[in-house]
Amino acid sequence: MLGIKEDNKYFPIGRACGAMLGAAITVGTGVLSPETAFSSPSVIQLGVIVALFGLMIVIGHLEELGIMQRLAVLLEPANAGGEVDGHAIMARVCIVGGVLSAMVTNDTACLAMAPVVARLCRRRGLRVEPVLVGLATSANIGSAGTLVGNPQNLLIA
Repeated sequence: MLGIKEDNKYFPIGRACGAMLGAAITVGTGVLSPETAFSSPSVIQLGVIVALFGLMIVIGHLEELGIMQRLAVLLEPANAGGEVDGHAIMARVCIVGGVLSAMVTNDTACLAMAPVVARLCRRRGLRVEPVLVGLATSANIGSAGTLVGNPQNLLIA
């Protein structure tokens, strides 16, 4: 499911449609029965699903507007010698991820920034995993600062 994206030539659908397809496959294969999936509030809460689905749509539109490309420029430090400074990239990703997750949910911040961070790290020859862990950690820390930063806070608010 992680390979599903718009520019995939074999299966060109977006993340939001991919998430819906994953949910349908989960119910269709019997991992969850339809009764459990739609009736148990402990398994699926419709409000959270709708909020996250809407946020995925917003991220898709931000990508189409070129905001993610601008974010990549902001994250990439300008080095005179062309050297790769992994510490500077990690610091920028963590700061932007923390601030962004305080304004939107931490899930949205991670969904918005993960593809940008992955492209940036690959282009600079850095390992992607440590930077994504830094992003997830800083997004969790930043999301605790506001009511809308964390999905649980969003439901309470």
